[in-house]
Amino acid sequence: MEVCVKDNGVGFDAEASQRLLEPFYTTKEDGMGMGLAISKTILQSYGGRLWAENNRGAGARFFFTVPAADASAVAVAPRREQERGDRATVFIVDDDPSVLKALGRLIDSAGYAVETFSSAQAFLQHERLDGPGCVVADLHMPGETGLDLQSALNARNYTLPIIFITGAGDTSTGVLAMKQGAVDFLSKPVGDEELLRVIARAVNTDKQARTQYTQHVVAKEKVAKLTGREIEILDLVVKGMRNKQIAHTLGITEKTVKAHRGHVMQKVEAASVADLVRISENAAASP
Repeated sequence: MEVCVKDNGVGFDAEASQRLLEPFYTTKEDGMGMGLAISKTILQSYGGRLWAENNRGAGARFFFTVPAADASAVAVAPRREQERGDRATVFIVDDDPSVLKALGRLIDSAGYAVETFSSAQAFLQHERLDGPGCVVADLHMPGETGLDLQSALNARNYTLPIIFITGAGDTSTGVLAMKQGAVDFLSKPVGDEELLRVIARAVNTDKQARTQYTQHVVAKEKVAKLTGREIEILDLVVKGMRNKQIAHTLGITEKTVKAHRGHVMQKVEAASVADLVRISENAAASP
C-alpha cells in the first residue's frame, strides 16, 4: 500500500532533498532532525520505505509504502511484538527531552525495551537491571557528566556496556571514555543505522559476558564439591596425564586414581574428559 501526503508550502532545495532523511539534519533552529529518520527506520523495519519530492508547482509530497497485512507479514513482524522479558533493554541518559523522545522511538523501533533518564543521577537511582542491555548517554550534561556516570557504574561493578553520543565531544575525551570501558564514542550527526549497529554490538557483548559469568559460577560451584585429592586428580587429568602417570606423580595406586577420577566425573557432572576440561577452564576463568 502506498500513501501520499502533500502540501502547498515552499518545498525544499536541492541540498535538502538529498538530506531530508538523514538523522540530525534540520532547517529549524531548535529542531532535532530525527523525525523523518525515525519514520524511515520504522517503515523499513516493516518492509516499507519513505521518500519525498517537490510538487511541480508549490509545496512538496511525501510518500511511504507498507506491505499488505497477511500471514507472511505477521511472520516477519519486528521483534517489538515480543514480550518485554525476551528483549534487551537500552537505557538512554540525556538532559534534552527531545533527544530522549527521538532516540527512544528509534531504538524502540528496532525491537529493544527502552527506558529514559534526564540525568546521570536519575539513572544511578534506578533499580539494577538483571537482563542484557546497554546504556546510551550524552557526554555533556548539567551536574554529573557522562564520564561521571561511567565512573560511578565502574565503581559499582555495574557491567552494562556504555555508548556515548554527543555533539560536543573531542578526541581526548573519547579516548578517556574508551579506556574506561566505553563500547563506542559517537559524534553527532550519527546515522540511525550506525547507532543501532553499535547498540546491537554492545548488547551482544553484554549477553556473552553474562553467559560466561553464569558458566563460571556454575563451574566453580561444581569444583567446590571436590576434596583436595580430587582437585589434584582433576588438575592432572586436565593436563593430559593418564591414570598410570597420575598414580606415579601422586604416589598412589592406579586403582585409587580410577576411583577418585570416577568421583570427580560424577560430582562435576562431566560425561567426558572434554567436559572435564571445559568445566575446569570455566571455573578458573575470571568472571
